[in-house]
Amino acid sequence: MEKRFPSGSEAAWSREVKHSGLVRAKSEAQHHLLDPETPPLEQVKSISHLKAKAAELLRDLSERREPLIITQHGEAKAVLQDVTAYEETQETLALLKVLALGQREVEAGEVSPLAEAVERIWSHES
Repeated sequence: MEKRFPSGSEAAWSREVKHSGLVRAKSEAQHHLLDPETPPLEQVKSISHLKAKAAELLRDLSERREPLIITQHGEAKAVLQDVTAYEETQETLALLKVLALGQREVEAGEVSPLAEAVERIWSHES
């Protein structure tokens, strides 16, 4: 599903959010929206803002460790995140793929009793 953001400034986006009935706290709880599909305003920036403030945004990415959604003409086009967060995400995805593969093997009946598996491991080591 493609997420659209209003064109124009973040202030225009803020007005639209306010008028749409979404409630935002002005504290640390700001990350918890009633609509979880809508990211906090500080995590949505236009491509022109990125061009003008690239160094500052990169510094913020490293400090906050939260992804930044980049919009073009009010439409979400890219996600920018720091390298450490990206690597952690990739590691998590790899683990989830291993779990999914294991689950498929269990569902397909491609399992062995533990004693049999241990015996195979020991026989390969000798």
